[in-house]
Amino acid sequence: MNYFEILGIPVELFPDQEQVRKNYYKLSRQWHPDVFRNGAGKDDTEVLQRSAMLNRAYKTLKNDDLRIKYFLEMFNVSFDDAQSKLPQDFLMEMMDLNEMVMDIEFSDDRNDSLQQAREQIDSVISELELS
Repeated sequence: MNYFEILGIPVELFPDQEQVRKNYYKLSRQWHPDVFRNGAGKDDTEVLQRSAMLNRAYKTLKNDDLRIKYFLEMFNVSFDDAQSKLPQDFLMEMMDLNEMVMDIEFSDDRNDSLQQAREQIDSVISELELS
């Protein structure tokens, strides 16, 4: 089970952080070890493992750098070797996308710019999923 599944959110490079947080708190109350030590009958080891996995999932998905690394690894791209394994045109496309996202801050129409960036990013993700 991957971190997105654990938190019950779609696999996206930029998931809704509010939904990540809400799902984490909901699940952390459900799987907190103290809840099960009070007679719920679950094995302590299983509860501790689920709780630890939930914490790792939340920590990873709320942090941009960790989430991007995890996302790449889900598609079998080693983060450490990513630059040497990725085609040059892909790296250039990523630089363009990064620039587009940074430009949103200074855009007159942020909503439109944000929508365009998301569409372009979703397109790249779709291409990656197909390959």
